[in-house]
Amino acid sequence: MMFWERCKRYVARLIDGLRYFVFPRRCAACGRLLSRAEEAVCVECLGKLIPFHYSESVQSAFFFPLTDKGYAIKCGFLFEKEGVCRNIIHHIKYYGSRETGIYFGHLLARQLNLHREDYDFIVPIPIHPRKLPIRGYNQAEEIARGISIETGIPLLPHALKRTRLEQSQTTVHRTERLERMKDAFAPGKTPLPEGSRVLLFDDVLTTGATLRSAARVLEEAKPAQITLIAASADMPD
Repeated sequence: MMFWERCKRYVARLIDGLRYFVFPRRCAACGRLLSRAEEAVCVECLGKLIPFHYSESVQSAFFFPLTDKGYAIKCGFLFEKEGVCRNIIHHIKYYGSRETGIYFGHLLARQLNLHREDYDFIVPIPIHPRKLPIRGYNQAEEIARGISIETGIPLLPHALKRTRLEQSQTTVHRTERLERMKDAFAPGKTPLPEGSRVLLFDDVLTTGATLRSAARVLEEAKPAQITLIAASADMPD
């Protein structure tokens, strides 16, 4: 019996080794080959992620439209041009890497110290139905799924639906973006229970227009608390 158990373990290691050489895994941030001990992002790139630090000056200059409405805000990392966080999110968003999204969600949950007892649901920002067949999945939902797995906070992916199809807004002026996002969301097919403590999640926080518009819709369900959470914050220059 022990002989066969050893044989099975040996075969499993052999298959794993062959898989590693036939289908090498690369870092989502820099592209180098990952070791067997690394997952999705190499150790060197993990060390280059810059945690986002909240301050009163940042609040007044950047988050006032959100904090003025009474929302709590949590952001994981800085979204720098050509930086590690930007590369990871783009890899998740444009290169079909759901596994990296889930991994990043695990990392984000630990970074932000999120716990099941503090929240009832996590609601990801949806993408428009016309974009879904092109992209294959909603990147915010996959990162949120990783948070859910890590913390045990239930994922509610259909509490919201996107009603307006917008082009990329990365180059749009802040004021115009706020105007564009008005009425961009509606309640989804899964109602949010009244009195819920909700984490409303997006991958990148730029002006706060997306999260603010989505939060207004969730408010119709009379939640006890809405906390806005983003994997990264793209700070204005």
